Amino acid sequence: MSTPSFDSSAPVNAATTEPTDIRGLKPLEAFRYPPAYYVGSALIFLLLLTLLVWGIYRLLKRRSKAALPPPPPEPLDRVILRRLDRVRSNISTQPLRRGYFDVSEIFRDYLEGRYNFPASDWTTEEIFSYGNNSDAPLPMEIIRDILIATDQVKFAGWMPETTQLLALINQVEEFVRGQT
Repeated sequence: MSTPSFDSSAPVNAATTEPTDIRGLKPLEAFRYPPAYYVGSALIFLLLLTLLVWGIYRLLKRRSKAALPPPPPEPLDRVILRRLDRVRSNISTQPLRRGYFDVSEIFRDYLEGRYNFPASDWTTEEIFSYGNNSDAPLPMEIIRDILIATDQVKFAGWMPETTQLLALINQVEEFVRGQT
């Protein structure tokens, strides 16, 4: 190791024994930032904090959705039976003709959902033709009885009694329960 050496060729002030070619430094001054700097810094900090909170919220929300699977769809027979109960409960407040239209629509929706053919869009004759020529075992006698009963009211103008509509609703309910 070498020891530091002192350069004797530099001029020296006799009073302080310091080299005179080094100038003195100014005393330190406190730097004052303008008020806009503090406001801008605070706004940037709040923006970053908001983005962080929003990101965490989105992440947790996405996780909570992924954690819960969607509920299974309600079985078709349960939906149909509930709709038939609604028609039964509205018999006293609705015209009987409206009840037959509702039962026909509900029954066609059931056939469409259960046997996968567009029963709601087809006429009764098209449904009969499909059922007779289909490979799927359709109970055509019962389907024919229900569709003819509803078509008589819908198209022939036959005016049934309340007991006949109740019997038709019961027949459709028995059909639906027997198919599940």
